[in-house]
Amino acid sequence: MVTEIAIFNALPGKENELGQAILKGIQVIRQHPECISAKVERCIEQPGQYMLINIWTSYEAHTDDFRGGPLFPQWRSYINGWLRDQQWSGITSLFDRNLLPVMM
Repeated sequence: MVTEIAIFNALPGKENELGQAILKGIQVIRQHPECISAKVERCIEQPGQYMLINIWTSYEAHTDDFRGGPLFPQWRSYINGWLRDQQWSGITSLFDRNLLPVMM
């Protein structure tokens, strides 16, 4: 399993609109058969910032299958226009707990 963390920042004055767009877009992400879960949280200190947390069956499921497939443009269509930096959607990182060092 791989956990994807993506940070999105709203255009000033459009914080709630971005939040609603992400909530609608999550329904598209959840349609992918290799998406285990998808949720979003809003930042307390920066109300225009949202953290998307998706869990995928594998790295390839996210990068090749989802991002390379038809659902990705659908997902993006919901959030495009609400992001502070339209050229870059946010910061995305992928994590795998299987890569943790073994305790001795």
